Amino acid sequence: METRMIGVLGGMGPLATIDLMQKIIIMLTRAATDQEHIPVVAYSDPTIPDRRAALFDPSQQSPLPKMIAGLKGLERSGAEYIVIACNTAHHWIPILTDATKLPILHIADAVCAALSIRARPGTKVGILATNATLFSGFYDTRLRQHGFIPVRLTHEEISTLEQSAIALVKRGEIEAARPFVRDAVNALHSKGIEVVILACTELPLAIPRDVSRSMTYIDATECLAQSAINWYRDRRSLLSSQTNVADASRGRR
Repeated sequence: METRMIGVLGGMGPLATIDLMQKIIIMLTRAATDQEHIPVVAYSDPTIPDRRAALFDPSQQSPLPKMIAGLKGLERSGAEYIVIACNTAHHWIPILTDATKLPILHIADAVCAALSIRARPGTKVGILATNATLFSGFYDTRLRQHGFIPVRLTHEEISTLEQSAIALVKRGEIEAARPFVRDAVNALHSKGIEVVILACTELPLAIPRDVSRSMTYIDATECLAQSAINWYRDRRSLLSSQTNVADASRGRR
């Protein structure tokens, strides 16, 4: 049977790409041998232009050409399904979807699927994300479609999170980022929020171990990894069933 692979479009940033890969390979896949792991191909290009800059300033270089080049590279490498290891990049999903023959899983859809299991409709859900991701609005839209109430930090609190915690993680200074993530979580907790989406792929790397345990944390990267695994298993099961039917049909001839 031909190998079916999940394609990861990454490099935005590299540590977030590694985190997604680790969650697919280590945290969420129960495998006893090499052969039981899920085939994954990653395209990690850290030279993709800054998504935030392009979103807020049309005169800045667009990330689209290099993201599309990454999709084409994944197509050539045998990927059958795409996940993108960057929340803000999902702003361009409509264009990226038109640029590839492969289906792309939207990270906010993966998050809402997990939320529907872990929280009731009507729940207020805090979103920890960059200004660019929040500006795009795709989390707010999908949360409301599923009956949840999105809640954000103030613009100043978001800017502090972005310019401190997220910037530190991108530089590899994860321990230094933790206090700023703690402050952001505490700010949401003070608003009465009990469910928080870590909606920047850098944030799960820096979530402090001593933050409030009364809150439910939804790791968007983990949700994306789990949805990718579910797709792979469903696809493999379908192909196996089709093969068995074909074999049985040939046996009756």
